[in-house]
Amino acid sequence: MQIDDLYVGLDKSNFYLGRISQIFRNNVTIQTENLTLLSPKKIENNYVIPNSINYYVVIDANDGVYFGKIYQSQVPNSISTHENMNTGYREGIFPELRAEILGYIPIGRKKWNLPNFHTAGISDKVYVANVTSIKNFISSVESEKDNEERPLPPFANIIDSPEDLQVKFKPSTLFNKHLMAIGMTGSGKSTTALSIIDKVIKNKFKVLFIDPTGEYSETFSEDDNVKKFILGENAFISSGKLTMPQWCMLFGANKGTQPSVLSKAINVLKHYDKVMNLEIIDSNSDKIGNSNNDFDVKLLHEQIEKLSFSRNKYSKEYEVDWFKKNVNEYLIEKIDYKLNNTKISEVFTTKTSEKDILKYLQKFCINSSDSSIYINASKLGGDNDSGRAIIDILTNSLMENRQKLTPTSPILIYIDEVHRYTKENYENNNLYESGLERIAREGRKLGTYLFLTTQRPDDVDKVVLSQMGSLLIHRLFSNNEIKVIGNFLTDYEIPLVRKLNTGECIFTSSNIFKHLYLKIRVVLVKSF
Repeated sequence: MQIDDLYVGLDKSNFYLGRISQIFRNNVTIQTENLTLLSPKKIENNYVIPNSINYYVVIDANDGVYFGKIYQSQVPNSISTHENMNTGYREGIFPELRAEILGYIPIGRKKWNLPNFHTAGISDKVYVANVTSIKNFISSVESEKDNEERPLPPFANIIDSPEDLQVKFKPSTLFNKHLMAIGMTGSGKSTTALSIIDKVIKNKFKVLFIDPTGEYSETFSEDDNVKKFILGENAFISSGKLTMPQWCMLFGANKGTQPSVLSKAINVLKHYDKVMNLEIIDSNSDKIGNSNNDFDVKLLHEQIEKLSFSRNKYSKEYEVDWFKKNVNEYLIEKIDYKLNNTKISEVFTTKTSEKDILKYLQKFCINSSDSSIYINASKLGGDNDSGRAIIDILTNSLMENRQKLTPTSPILIYIDEVHRYTKENYENNNLYESGLERIAREGRKLGTYLFLTTQRPDDVDKVVLSQMGSLLIHRLFSNNEIKVIGNFLTDYEIPLVRKLNTGECIFTSSNIFKHLYLKIRVVLVKSF
């Protein structure tokens, strides 16, 4: 490609700025001919406003064409400059501009690349970028240019570009290294997420939408090719399929004796299918172990009470151990609260059924159908413990199926406000690897990707956050929140995060070679 290919039908001399007078490793200095060249003007559909900064330029070099962005503009601080400014003699003023080099097209190539070790040369001519060259550059920012994957419909416009310049991304650019939308309440991150999800579903990409609170229950309909499930109503989970850590999450068991008591009570119920006295349990302790048998969750209260007995070493009789009873009482209160205030016993059933959501997930993993799944878990109470548990159950089940079975198509998992459900792992330095952590670490090689949102990145599990290769960063105010994502941003962008308007974000990703500043296009959905 040559520079004339970018200005077809235009006189590029009308876009001329000056020549390069200094070269640095990452940027160049441009000496303009005189101040009149910085006058704003309109050439056909091109608005040229070069008397500011943050606009793009094209450099005509001997080894190809360079693309840059002006980040500094100044006039010499001299007596002659002041005199010329006062008299209006603009031809006698010679501004200097600084430009960061963003891209490079070698002679004979057609697509932009990172400049690497290439630099423009002294006296190379510099022109204000027109609409065609900007579109050409933006369309080339994706790293995997040779991928024939169909891009998603546009969901955003580029902020620092000509008006209405839309941007399209391939699904792999957004998701193949996981994606997280970050922003304070009211910053527009949920609208961004739904706008992307809308395009993803319409593009026949399979999505697993896990909603612990039921907030998005009216967002999608069957017409959107989304199969909707409500746990405890038209979908259930076999109680024998949960692991002990998952039961501990569900009931909020602490790190003391509660997990071991809860584990023993569940194993007894799985083995006998009814409440048993401690005398029988002790005499058959070698037979009671972990199993996948279902059990009635409503019997947990009574079974834990039976475990509050001890054998008197003198009388050999079983009697109430008041120390155990007092210790177990808090766990019983937690279980009673769940049983009395949620539909937990209806969600985790003892009856195997075709409505078992884990069986449906298995089919979802191997089915070539392009339909998506929405799972509403609000009948579990919508609290963080229930949310952590249900997310862990579903994501672990999905990963096990993806590892055992041959994946037929990629799956995207969407979870809103993920910090609610990972903070506990982060704070307690839990050694248990959650389903989210497994997918964050290993999901990509199995075609399983995460799309998460959060308003508090400092509360997100460190493992999960570190595996996010792409971020959509909306407005944040807290220093702690900004510090956590500071490594993803340039020095210029860090203070900019506080100034973003609603619906504006910085897209940073290892899949693009330039950060993009986006204005999200609003999608009208029932939830908003």
